[in-house]
Amino acid sequence: MKKHLFFLTTIIFLAISCTGQKGDSEVITDAYNNYQIAVSSKNIDEMVSYISEETIAYYNNIVEKAKFSDSVNLSMQPPIDKTLILYLRQTMSSSSLEKYSGKELMYFTLSKGLNVKNRLPITELKKINLNGNEATAEFLVDGVDSGNQIKFKKEGKNWKIDISSTYNLTANNQFRQNLYQSGLSENVFIKYMVTNMSGSEMNDSIWHKTIK
Repeated sequence: MKKHLFFLTTIIFLAISCTGQKGDSEVITDAYNNYQIAVSSKNIDEMVSYISEETIAYYNNIVEKAKFSDSVNLSMQPPIDKTLILYLRQTMSSSSLEKYSGKELMYFTLSKGLNVKNRLPITELKKINLNGNEATAEFLVDGVDSGNQIKFKKEGKNWKIDISSTYNLTANNQFRQNLYQSGLSENVFIKYMVTNMSGSEMNDSIWHKTIK
């Protein structure tokens, strides 16, 4: 009788435990909402805790290109990547750039994004599609379907946000819209952006600058 009672108690305990565990979709939603709270409170360290290793790898790649890409390789990069690369070359000495890391660049771009004067948009996940340790989600911006997706990656037991995937798509699309409206060539518009971001006239020689 005691054995049966112990067995029954164990089954009930396991059932309660399983019921209390959150599914991946709910965990992803929680991670995204917590990231948004960190954005609202401008807590960059907290934001970074929800960001995937793939995002950090993206920024590492930008820094490496800033150090070593020649003008031919640079010309083949997406416009936003070109702008970041040229901004780093414009504002940093070769010795400083050589020591610079992708994580430092990520912190810089996140802080720049938080310092915008306009109200930050309210975003929320609409539909989550799971595929093993990866997931994509459609999202709304101020209640309107953005038409874009954001990627998530499971790292260990935690789901992290790959902000570089959405950033690349939306930022490059916005760049092309602004470029069209400006009537300028792409390189001239990038020079204009780098000049405004850095506060000094962009030196054309940085298209060719590399660390050897």
